[in-house]
Amino acid sequence: PEAYAEAARVIVEDWGFRCLKLHVSMGTGLEPTSDVDRIEAAFAAVRRGAGPEVEVAVDLLNPHPVMGMQLISSLTPHQPLFIEEPGPVERVDVLADIARNSQIPIAGGERWMGKWIFYDALSKNALSVLQPDLCHAGGITEVRLLAGMAESYYAAIAPHNPLGPISLAAGLQLAGAIPNFLCQEQVHL
Repeated sequence: PEAYAEAARVIVEDWGFRCLKLHVSMGTGLEPTSDVDRIEAAFAAVRRGAGPEVEVAVDLLNPHPVMGMQLISSLTPHQPLFIEEPGPVERVDVLADIARNSQIPIAGGERWMGKWIFYDALSKNALSVLQPDLCHAGGITEVRLLAGMAESYYAAIAPHNPLGPISLAAGLQLAGAIPNFLCQEQVHL
């Protein structure tokens, strides 16, 4: 955990980031509860290292839904900005069940194409934060339409971006044009 805390401190102090996201990995089956404890300790360390003024989210990378709910329970006292993909993203109904039992906003959608799957998730209250990838979800125009739809469900937009500077520039253009922008993912320093 101390390495996580130090990394968060350096990223915030040296790079000036105001929001961080911790990526953690579990299997897709039932896992030992020690994994939940390990992830909670890592998140708490990042939160501590980043400082009280910096938001911290966590990406759970599609664990078994029961493990996702255990992680939500253990992370709730640490107040993550959101929890990304706490269950199988192919199952909007499962995400909706998880969201109903969570006090933390649930995020997802980075691999979804077009607005209709997002509509399904919104109409079932499965997501509070939509993470469309502009390069996969239909481009700026389609994601702008999606943002308007999301606004009517009180959902925020946090565009996904592992694809580089052109995708980042498109996401930043979108951010300036929508009222429900939350944060922009950026993985290439």
